[in-house]
Amino acid sequence: MWDRKVIKANARASFAANYWRCVLIPVILIGIGMVFGLVMGLSSAMSMLGDMDGLENAVNSLNDGNVGQYLSYLMPKLRGIYGVTGLISLFLINPLSVGTSRFFLVNSYTPAEVNEIVYGFKGGRYLKSVLTMFLVGILTTLASLLFLIPGIILTYSFRLVPYILADDPDVSAIDALTRSRELMKGNKWKSFVLDLSFIGWIILSAFTMHILMIFWVLPYMLGAQAEMYRAIVEIHNTGNYSGGKGGSGGYAPDFGAPYGQQDAYGRQDPYAQQNYGQPAYAQPDVNAQPTYAQPDVNAQQSYVQQDPYAQQPNQAEAGSAQDPYAERDNARQTHQPDAVIDNAEDGNI
Repeated sequence: MWDRKVIKANARASFAANYWRCVLIPVILIGIGMVFGLVMGLSSAMSMLGDMDGLENAVNSLNDGNVGQYLSYLMPKLRGIYGVTGLISLFLINPLSVGTSRFFLVNSYTPAEVNEIVYGFKGGRYLKSVLTMFLVGILTTLASLLFLIPGIILTYSFRLVPYILADDPDVSAIDALTRSRELMKGNKWKSFVLDLSFIGWIILSAFTMHILMIFWVLPYMLGAQAEMYRAIVEIHNTGNYSGGKGGSGGYAPDFGAPYGQQDAYGRQDPYAQQNYGQPAYAQPDVNAQPTYAQPDVNAQQSYVQQDPYAQQPNQAEAGSAQDPYAERDNARQTHQPDAVIDNAEDGNI
């Protein structure tokens, strides 16, 4: 079985390796929801202020104890607010939640990029993400309305659905729900205990105006859930969890796993990068010897040594071998008299 301490140690290691992106992803998800919620609230307030007579009658009815009339005024407006909010959650927040799961799942292998958050919108996965998360919401809500405890149990049964959608692009909506229920058999209580282990951090963040929640607790929790998914899938398929316990109480994810390593489903690991952070071209072997030819120390010297006793040519003989017209040309160049030039041409000089 997987160990909660190992799961949390792995989550901290992945979080530390990609800190600011891990903080930014949940901020984006929550921020979008808060913006749309604020817009809907302001719109409802403006609508009520535009109908001051109806609002006054409703308040007077409530003061007179006529709750029914007050609710008849309020409910249509609430239905409008919740209807629009539900549509936003269905078509925008749900695919973003799948993208958030994708980010932290990838980050458990190697530092992930922020654009993973739009994973649920790309590659024909949008409608499947919307439909699957809609089914999860409907089933858990109906179960919670009927009985509280069965609703909680069903919520944990579907806990892994967004991670399955993020991990397997070919899974169908029904298969994602079925696979999550299968994987969570025997793991619901341990998953609940994992959530409870963060209760101290959640309480502490309340004293920091939830600043600690943004910069530590929420990314930490999301990373731990991704690590839990990896552990459950690995145990389900292999019967063993390779996480183990190291000297530091856990192990750091292998960010540089070679491409071709299979994931727990037996498929090629889509997250392991080939030579992560290194160029794809071949690297030189630093231990290899140079291939250029070495000089042969036994080879005989092939150059001819100069004879030190060779006679240099006699200067007089060298002078006699000069061009007979050289003196004439020199005389012309130095502007000597024509007589000297003529004698030189006649050979008298």
